[in-house]
Amino acid sequence: MFADLGYVRASIEAIAAQADVSTRTIYNHFQNKDALFQTTIEQSASRVAAAQIEIVGTYLTVSDDSEQKIEARLIEFATAWIRPLPDYAEHRALVDRVRAEVGRIPRPALDAWQAAGPLQVRRALARAFAALAAHGDLRIDDPDVAATHFTRLVTVDDPLRPGRRTTKKQVSTIIANGVRAFLYGYGTDRTGSAS
Repeated sequence: MFADLGYVRASIEAIAAQADVSTRTIYNHFQNKDALFQTTIEQSASRVAAAQIEIVGTYLTVSDDSEQKIEARLIEFATAWIRPLPDYAEHRALVDRVRAEVGRIPRPALDAWQAAGPLQVRRALARAFAALAAHGDLRIDDPDVAATHFTRLVTVDDPLRPGRRTTKKQVSTIIANGVRAFLYGYGTDRTGSAS
């Protein structure tokens, strides 16, 4: 319901009707709409974060037998990481609604969403980058900052043009250029990038 109508327009009555329960049933579990929304977005974000963290582990685990250069690994990772996860389309719609209504959503719900989802993923990415730096694949002083930089460099969505579709070629170009820019700042002589 929140993904369809957004936080502002979704009422407890509409949610109860869709769930085929009474409003009393909802209030027996949640103090108010704010609490229901916070629980909804927190649980949804947590599930998506787990899937994204698995992608981090799949592509960015340190391995001595990897023949693949760090640039190729980062491009493969970013391509898999930014690809919409089909099982989480409803979460994506919910996040789009949250972004559109951010000033009208209670701060505790926004904080809970960030803590359960995006911050967990960024921390996992930071840990992976720290391990790659310890292995000599990257040169990083602050893994959390590096994770933030990487995320911003490979993000395909343009906040100034919401809803704009990008072609596969455009996505590949954005990711490749983003990874190159990242390695310009965080690469080592060993990776063939500036140090």
